[in-house]
Amino acid sequence: MRKGYIYCFFILLATAIYITACSKQDTVANVDDERLNRPYCNDPEAINFNWDFPGKPDNSKCFYPIDVMGGSYTFTDSILDGDFKKDTVLVFPIKVFSIDGSKVRLGITGFCSAETLRVTADRFYKAFLDSTTINFNGFDNKLGGQFMCRTKDTVSGYMEKSQTDNTKLSIFFTVASDTGISYHKGVAIKQ
Repeated sequence: MRKGYIYCFFILLATAIYITACSKQDTVANVDDERLNRPYCNDPEAINFNWDFPGKPDNSKCFYPIDVMGGSYTFTDSILDGDFKKDTVLVFPIKVFSIDGSKVRLGITGFCSAETLRVTADRFYKAFLDSTTINFNGFDNKLGGQFMCRTKDTVSGYMEKSQTDNTKLSIFFTVASDTGISYHKGVAIKQ
């Protein structure tokens, strides 16, 4: 019988400790924290989305892919053949600009006279060539890239802005054509 009393006593003691240990604490947020008043960009398309969070949303602090990638460049294009052997090196001007006022949809001219290559940029300093949908025999087909220079050439790939050198843009394109595959790899320097 005595064991039963001791057992009940420990059960009651454990319950009392559990109830008091789990009582709600009265904590108040530090309203004097200056981080709650600093402005931060709250636009998901911006490169600096949610930097300096928490704080007060202020989209005037945002900067976008067009802000860091847009402009005129001199591109040194190393063209490699399908076996990754250097074929040709060309130097020519290219221009990166906004399409329809977009901050993430960009165009590139200079590869094929006035023809525009279309890319979609993300907030991680990369821009990927868009795919093209064509109608073939009444069916919509998505190409893994877009036409370049001739309708027999399809280009795919991406470009990447350097985060340490704001004048440097690296370009990596693959061109599939009726004569084979070639790779365009090079660096564009902002003018």
